[in-house]
Amino acid sequence: MKKQHTSPFRYAARLAGLALLCGFAFAPAAQAQSAAQPKPATDDSWSYNTVDLGSARVLSEISMKTLGIEDKYVHLFIESKTNSGDGELEMPKAFETTDNADMNSVLSFRGERQDKILYKWPLEPGKKWSFQLRQEVPAGERPGEPFATEMQVITNHFEAEVKGWEMVDTPAGRFKAIKTVYKNNWALESKLASGLVVITSWYSPQVKREVLSISETFTPDGLPQTRTRQQLLSYQVN
Repeated sequence: MKKQHTSPFRYAARLAGLALLCGFAFAPAAQAQSAAQPKPATDDSWSYNTVDLGSARVLSEISMKTLGIEDKYVHLFIESKTNSGDGELEMPKAFETTDNADMNSVLSFRGERQDKILYKWPLEPGKKWSFQLRQEVPAGERPGEPFATEMQVITNHFEAEVKGWEMVDTPAGRFKAIKTVYKNNWALESKLASGLVVITSWYSPQVKREVLSISETFTPDGLPQTRTRQQLLSYQVN
């Protein structure tokens, strides 16, 4: 089986990803209130799919369920399915993991701590923050080699800004959600490639998670590359 090559654009988008083809619509909401950090509860659950907006093809599906809470941590069961490339979703992959209750995460790169701050609670219109993440990705294919054998470093510089409240339609229903835009300017250490990933996310206090997220990738000169949408299919919270 041929191994597919993943471009740095994909790695940058995946790292930014938040954790997320029915029609959707936005209507402005006048509220200026903030969104507080959610309180997790056992048996909270969510399911999403991710759709390529160019082809309308479903790329993946994911479901999450809270198994338990201990202090500042949440134990989750996650099941995901990805598109095999022929239009069919592959067999699901399931695993358990422990995350921070605030839905942020701490990563490590060559022994150094990296804070991935997707949510700076409380979320309120006008709030801004930034953070930087570094990771190793495959260097790319070489002539005569079936796939990458070397690694290179990619640096991701994120800038986030909370825009305001909107009404958002999803397959799971209509929600009042607060909109945050994340801009990830990424570059390879070798300086051979760079680009921009823009993720627009709508978080709903009612759902305790995002209900919609749109990811767009661009070349350094602004040429669009990919555009995907992750949307809430169902949820149950306590």
